[in-house]
Amino acid sequence: GTIGGFAGINSSTISNSYYDTQTSGRSDTGKGLPRTTAQMQQGTADSFILPGGGIDGDSLAANAMYTGWDGLIWEFTPDNEYPKLK
Repeated sequence: GTIGGFAGINSSTISNSYYDTQTSGRSDTGKGLPRTTAQMQQGTADSFILPGGGIDGDSLAANAMYTGWDGLIWEFTPDNEYPKLK
C-alpha cells in the first residue's frame, strides 16, 4: 500500500478526521473532512462551525466539527488554537 502522512499505513476506516485546507494547501477528497482554519480552531466536541468561524445554528452536516471527539481527552480552546490532547 501507499504510506501516507496522517496514518502511515492503514487497512481500516478512518472517520471523524479533519484537515485544514488553508494551511495544508490540500484538497484530499476521501482522506479526511476539509475545513477552514477558522472552523478547525473554533470547534468543540460535536459542534457545527461556519467556514468563517461562527456557530452554525442550522447544524448543517457540512459544518460538523469533531463529531464523537471526547472532551475529556481533547482540549478545545476557542482562542484560535487547534484542539490538543489533554
